Parts: sequence; structure tokens; C-alpha cells
Amino acid sequence: QGERPTKYFCALETHNSASKTICCLEQEDGTKITKQEDILKETKTFYEQLYKSKDKTLEDIELENYMKFNKITKLDNEQANSIEGALTYKEISTTLYQMKPDKSPGISGFTAEFLKHFGNS
Repeated sequence: QGERPTKYFCALETHNSASKTICCLEQEDGTKITKQEDILKETKTFYEQLYKSKDKTLEDIELENYMKFNKITKLDNEQANSIEGALTYKEISTTLYQMKPDKSPGISGFTAEFLKHFGNS
């Protein structure tokens, strides 16, 4: 039917969007939340607490003082240039062979298994 959306695909999209929505959330105290607005607030609060810094001493430290105190030195130009530049075939193949076969290393979508098999041809 050309580019027009059919009834089948509209129903499929409705089903897919419904399966991605959290309709009920149980809090730690056992109460259940069903309003979408409350679910979003609770989810936001949960992740804010999860990723909040646990170490209060790091919040007050300035980065330069921290680096001097821990003797972290900057790379000189020669060191920086040695790690810059084009990737070598050896670096790429080593990384590719360390990957899981079903993972895609780039935006092409080709998996590591595919690239290992067809990469040398």
C-alpha cells in the first residue's frame, strides 16, 4: 500500500509503545505508584541517589591541588604525540578479537564476528 501506514503497523506500534511504559512502580516501603507523573518523579529520585557522589571529600578538592598532591604529571609533547595518530592494523585487530562476537564496534552495524570472518578478504 505504498508508504501509507497500514492498520497492522499502527496496531504494532501501539503495542510496542505500551510495552515500553512503566505502568506500576513499587517503592521500598511497599506502596505502589500508578500515576505516570509520580512514577517519573520516583525514578528520577532513585537515579539521583544512585549516582550521587558518596565521597564528600572529593567534592571540595580542586583538581589542580589534587593532581599535585598525588603526583599526577602531565604528558610532555613527545609522550602525547606517541599516543596520538592513526590506528594501526595490529591495534584494531587486537581490539576486534577481544570483543564479544555479537557486538558491533562501529556505526556500520557489522558485528565483530562478521568483521573477523570477512575482514581479511
